[in-house]
Parts: sequence; structure tokens; C-alpha cells
Amino acid sequence: MSKDPDLELVKRFKEEESPEAFRALYERYKDKVFITAFGISGDFAEAADISQETFILIYRKIKRFNFKSRFSTWVYRLAVNAALEKRRGRKRFLSLREIDAEVLKDAGDSPLERLEKMEKRSLINCALGALSPKLRAIIVLRYFQGLSYEEISSILRISMGTVKSRLWRAHRELAPLLQSTKFTVNGERST
Repeated sequence: MSKDPDLELVKRFKEEESPEAFRALYERYKDKVFITAFGISGDFAEAADISQETFILIYRKIKRFNFKSRFSTWVYRLAVNAALEKRRGRKRFLSLREIDAEVLKDAGDSPLERLEKMEKRSLINCALGALSPKLRAIIVLRYFQGLSYEEISSILRISMGTVKSRLWRAHRELAPLLQSTKFTVNGERST
């Protein structure tokens, strides 16, 4: 295993309960945890709650972190589990209204470009909502977080073959949904 860049901060927090060390870890992971939570939940407010819950868990459980995996793997595992736990009781995938409002404010794009981005995000959100939580988690970790199959395997505690199988199934289920909305799998508008 390669050297974990968070190793010193984790050790410092475990030994000294250093608020600065925990704050540094929080700053490194807050966006990654939120993106993961949002990708799985589909709801801005719920993703914020999941993120908060994840960091509370990290704070409570960090003393038991045993360095057998990378700290980032452990953080993603906690975030995915918290998001999946929240999703268990929900039946539908919520819209991206809050994010779409931010897209519309983007001064760098023309109004037409902003509307196209908003439409594309909504369509992708709807397509992701059709996936089971397990398949959605694979898509979020692979494409939203850019993690390798090995990292996903470690985070979800599943075999590499299961990662590949779930990713293949997710692609198979997403393809007709995205094609029916005139978008290809890579997000470009088809003709």
C-alpha cells in the first residue's frame, strides 16, 4: 500500500485529540463526502445531512481506525454507508432544484448554455434515480469521484469482479435512459 497522505494528521488526532488535525482532515474531505452523498441521495439538503453525519461518525470512530486501509477509503466507506442507510426508507430520487438554481446564476455561460446544463443535469439525475442504491454508489464512486476499481472494491468491501459486474449493470441500465433523452453515455448531445 502506498503512503497515506493523511497518516500524520490521523495519528496526531488519535494521540493528541488535536482540533487542528481534525479540521485539516475535514477540509480535505468535506467536498468529496458531500459529492458522494449528493450523488447517492440526489437531494442537496439530504446530502448536507449525510455529510454532517459522516463527519460525526469519523470523529467518534477515528480512534478505532487501524491503518489497514487508506484513510480516504475509510472515509468514503462511511459516507457511502450513511447515504445508503438514508436511502433505504425513500422511494424516489429527488430533483436537483438547488443545484439548478446555482447553474442559472453562472455568469460565464450564455442563458442557453445554462439552460442546457440544467436540462442535462436533470436528465442525468432522473436516470441515476432509476438505478438501485448499490448501482448508484458504484457510478458515483467511479465517475463523480474518479476512483479506481481497486479503491471502490475496498470502500464497498466487495470483490473486484463484483465492482465490474455492478458497473456493467449500471451502464446497461443507464444507456437506454440516457439515449431516450438524446444524450449519449459520455454526456454529449447526440444528433
